[in-house]
Amino acid sequence: MILLKYIQIRHMDYWFSYYNLANFKQDDINFVEFSILNTKNSISDTYFSFDFYNLNSLEEMIKNDEYLEKTDKDYNKFISNYNDLKNNKKDYFIGSLFYPHYTTTIEECELKGKSLFEKSLKFVKPNYGHIFLNERENLLPQKIIYWIEKLSYELFKENIKFKINNICKKSEAQKYIDKYYMK
Repeated sequence: MILLKYIQIRHMDYWFSYYNLANFKQDDINFVEFSILNTKNSISDTYFSFDFYNLNSLEEMIKNDEYLEKTDKDYNKFISNYNDLKNNKKDYFIGSLFYPHYTTTIEECELKGKSLFEKSLKFVKPNYGHIFLNERENLLPQKIIYWIEKLSYELFKENIKFKINNICKKSEAQKYIDKYYMK
């Protein structure tokens, strides 16, 4: 049986970029923050949340020492994972998993045949993750769906189909920009 879940984009600036509004450009959608909902329109019924980053975003982070500084103990593993992505040896890697009151090291993020939910710490399951993708294209809705469906069995040990929930209309995004950004 294939489950259906819904992707809820977490920030309006994603839609500003999607529609090329103001100084936001679609070419800049190199990362996206989203939640997976069990039921449509119910953010309180969240299955898991992610930040997806493509290679362009990852390379910018490395250049600017934004994700991990060179002095961080995980930095060499981070760069090794980046090189594996860049050289097509991996499709993705998990940079961080977040638990209530705890964040993992990169080494602790490796699934090693387990689902994300089997990565419990002290009986608490993770609820958020950063995933770096072997992808150069912008993370438009169809790319988000492609990647989360491709990774769903490996991440969750379930085959899941996804739909984008609440696609913001261009007129709604423009009204938001006019109200909050163009004062």
